[in-house]
Amino acid sequence: MRRLAILLTCLVIPAIPTSNAAADLGDRQDAPPPTTEVGYDPDAVGVVAGYDYVEPREVTSPNRNVPPGRRRICGFFAYNPDNPPGVAQQPEAPIAGDDYWVVCRWEDTGDVAGIAAVQPYDPADPTGGLVVTETMVTAYMLSLFDFAVPDVQFAPPPGNQVVNLETWIGWRTDPPGQTRTAQAGPVWSQGIATPIAATIDFGTGLPGSIITCREFEPAYTPDRPADAQRPACGRYTYATDSRDQPDQRYPATVTLTYDIWVTTSETATPFLAATVTGPPLAVGMDVAQLQAVIR
Repeated sequence: MRRLAILLTCLVIPAIPTSNAAADLGDRQDAPPPTTEVGYDPDAVGVVAGYDYVEPREVTSPNRNVPPGRRRICGFFAYNPDNPPGVAQQPEAPIAGDDYWVVCRWEDTGDVAGIAAVQPYDPADPTGGLVVTETMVTAYMLSLFDFAVPDVQFAPPPGNQVVNLETWIGWRTDPPGQTRTAQAGPVWSQGIATPIAATIDFGTGLPGSIITCREFEPAYTPDRPADAQRPACGRYTYATDSRDQPDQRYPATVTLTYDIWVTTSETATPFLAATVTGPPLAVGMDVAQLQAVIR
């Protein structure tokens, strides 16, 4: 369980680089180059910058008129309950699950703004509630996405597959994108998820039975000309029937992959924050072997 202790006095606090002091610390031979958060990078936490802590929440659009207040610059130091960080120590990049002292200073004055014992370190809340950062608001925003299973149509419908005859897959409607926004005080993060590919596993385990389609071709309909019916990508031919499979069906799945591009109050240029896969559509494919007797 995290124990958070904030002590503002009676400790010798090392100097944390502020916007003016960061270059000086980086020039020292015994100091690792500090980093500040730029974009979504939960591992870049040698030094983090943020504002007074506010719980992130979902909003429909960013509120850019929230007064920013005073910004803090915070560094991480190895945790020793009997030995708070001293002047000679340098900030280090923390590892998830380890314990650290977090020391924060006001960016404008360099005065101590707080010190906390973070046990253990969690990238989703790096300072244990001292400050809110772009990274943690973005992580919360990413957790808000809720993708539906793919809306596809098989031709012929599942249960009517035949050996050596193609099965086609098409989309009833183009898969939709999503937008999610989160904000905590003046810090906001907005992500736009765009579907980029569909992965279709026809369930045989054979080479060529898993395909990735970058275009979302429409489902079969007799209204289109015959030469436009056959999909360029979403098709597969079963070579054997499914009698020996569990439930006598091949376990086919269809999944969508999304790129999530993000802008934040700190980063105006969109950046790729995550590539994620939505929930699968699972279908049992009953494949029959047809035989003809010619007399």
